[in-house]
Amino acid sequence: MKNILVDANIFLEFFLGQEKADLCGELLKMFDRGEYNGFVSTFTVDSVLLGMFRNKTTFQQMRDFLRGVLQSKGFQMYEPTFKDRFGALDLMKKQGLDYEDALTLQAALSCGCKQILSFDIHFDGVKGVERVEGFSEKS
Repeated sequence: MKNILVDANIFLEFFLGQEKADLCGELLKMFDRGEYNGFVSTFTVDSVLLGMFRNKTTFQQMRDFLRGVLQSKGFQMYEPTFKDRFGALDLMKKQGLDYEDALTLQAALSCGCKQILSFDIHFDGVKGVERVEGFSEKS
């Protein structure tokens, strides 16, 4: 089973009840049960909380998100370093990404992830990782 980095939009789709909320709920349950191993960066956690706050979710929903990530059997936390931040700046220039996407990509590279679970098409075609929207039998 490959390690995969989970992008903020997977959590936001679910918690904000957006178009792909059902799919994201199923994916997150797979991590929760430990069927898949994934990394979540602390930067992603903060991005999700900011998105939830901006979309006026309740503080209880924000707490539920934090608790869910912490208690999930399949998630490991990754704390981006200053080296990662400098690397993200390089990726912005090389890959044409904004800072948020570049730091997410750098976190994936630092964790040894070959895939990013994301709906963000900005990751399509970047060197070093493959963007996926779900799991295949080979994952």
